[in-house]
Amino acid sequence: MTSDEYAKFRDSFLKTTTDMSDLKRIEYTIGNQDNDVFTNFRSIGDRLGLDPKLVLAIYLFKHIDSIRSFLKHGKTFTEEISGRISDAINYLVLLNGLIESEKKDDSVGESWVSTTSITNGK
Repeated sequence: MTSDEYAKFRDSFLKTTTDMSDLKRIEYTIGNQDNDVFTNFRSIGDRLGLDPKLVLAIYLFKHIDSIRSFLKHGKTFTEEISGRISDAINYLVLLNGLIESEKKDDSVGESWVSTTSITNGK
């Protein structure tokens, strides 16, 4: 693949990846996508007493394991590998955004805290 071919592939792939993220966000944020793109991770974290970043990592690991399976077996059994790679990229971007969001919240003294953690004394 030439440099020009790679640039076209990369741009197309990343466009598909970000489009997928935008479409899936509506479902995963329970319609709250305009207010908090991390709603899903915060909500599940709250219910399970887990840091939202850990919840996000669990979702990411599912896709990493699928990619590992592809590398081991040379094929996928359900979804195309490009979709799994796109999902992993999107979760990494979300993780970076969540980390940045928490830094911003910490800088103004309003860090998001799980109410489950508070009531469990954690």
